[in-house]
Amino acid sequence: PDCIACHDIGASGAPDIDFNATDSIYAAHKDLNKDAQTNLSAANKKCWACHADGSEPPAGDHPARFMNPRTCEDCHLTGLFGAPIVSNHINKSSASIRVNAECYDCHSLDENQIINNDLENPSHYTSTDIKKAKASHYVKNRDQDLDGLFTKEYCGYCHQQQVYGSTLSRYPFTKNYTDKMPDHESGLTKYYVSCAKCHGYGRGNLHASGLTKPVLNDFKARCPTCHVGAGANKKHGTLECLACHVGINGTVHNASYLTESLTYEPAKIVRQSKSWIKCVDCHNSTKADSLLAQFGKNAKKIVFYGHGDGVSGSTVYWSTAEEACKYCHAKNVHNDLPVLQGAMKVAGYLSRDYPSRVNTTDFSTSTWCRSCHDPKDSDYSITVNLFIGNIMKNPKPPLMAVNCSGTTDRDCAACHFSGNESEGMDKFMHSVS
Repeated sequence: PDCIACHDIGASGAPDIDFNATDSIYAAHKDLNKDAQTNLSAANKKCWACHADGSEPPAGDHPARFMNPRTCEDCHLTGLFGAPIVSNHINKSSASIRVNAECYDCHSLDENQIINNDLENPSHYTSTDIKKAKASHYVKNRDQDLDGLFTKEYCGYCHQQQVYGSTLSRYPFTKNYTDKMPDHESGLTKYYVSCAKCHGYGRGNLHASGLTKPVLNDFKARCPTCHVGAGANKKHGTLECLACHVGINGTVHNASYLTESLTYEPAKIVRQSKSWIKCVDCHNSTKADSLLAQFGKNAKKIVFYGHGDGVSGSTVYWSTAEEACKYCHAKNVHNDLPVLQGAMKVAGYLSRDYPSRVNTTDFSTSTWCRSCHDPKDSDYSITVNLFIGNIMKNPKPPLMAVNCSGTTDRDCAACHFSGNESEGMDKFMHSVS
């Protein structure tokens, strides 16, 4: 039949279709079913694709599908009529990136519609029927508006909308990440480069098969692809990134730090407040044990009584226990702990205390104490004056008493250690008295 004869605007009492609009150069379905054969107006071909089998129906009656037209999925999941395949951002279990919305929820919105004069809303249509009709008849080709290269005008179009400082996505059913990616940015194009880095480029199409939604465990391998550089293996011992920056049920969109209260908070906020979890929270307490157990890890416990930090009542040198830890172990917790760092490591090499005597139980040959406290020691100048990382405090560590004739750590332990050598250098260094 000639659909236009009855359904064009003003033609009869049948539901209206603005056929001028459907033939617009901006109409996504403009050339739908263009290869069908007919002597009627070519505008009818689009109707027959959805409301019939694609060929011209017999005259005088409606085709079998006229009340049960094809859905978006009928064509865009199969390629019927040459339709582009939709693999992602669709409400299907097969999608890697699945959305809680139907095709017509997006494509019936005014901004996704070509201008038309179809103002009719038949009384027997439900709100869903109206959305479906709009999405089918007047869907707009947005290639003219979006460059499809995963810039801020693409992913950000839905996920990063801001109006006067407030988040306001054009699509209320989308998850908005404007306030959740303060640290995942690259150069001048903030937030968006990272989308493609983890989710793929998908040939510049949000519906394409090239997109993916990584599972959390994927980030064991993904994080180091970006977080690389000098001295950065980006782990804390064998602990993975997720434990300190994401959590079991967290999201990588919010670059987070694990805090002293065992919550995950935005990294920038935590850095400002310095509320990140401290060394003693894991290594001198059971506080974080249950959290670490979720990742199959446990922290080595160090009975820390102090090393000039005032914890044990000794001469105050370090203002916090954390400063004392970082001095010997690492300024950057991502370094390969628990080995020593910087000039301390160099000094250990020179005195042959490192690495074999890091936790020695024979203090008669090691000279760790003198490396920091005896100017006559061969590696004192390296330890004190050339400390790599530039975090050496002033004043310098207190010097040994002038009448102290000791040369080894055993001599120092006689006055400054209440334990036994069999307990190891670890115990001595963490409980100097």
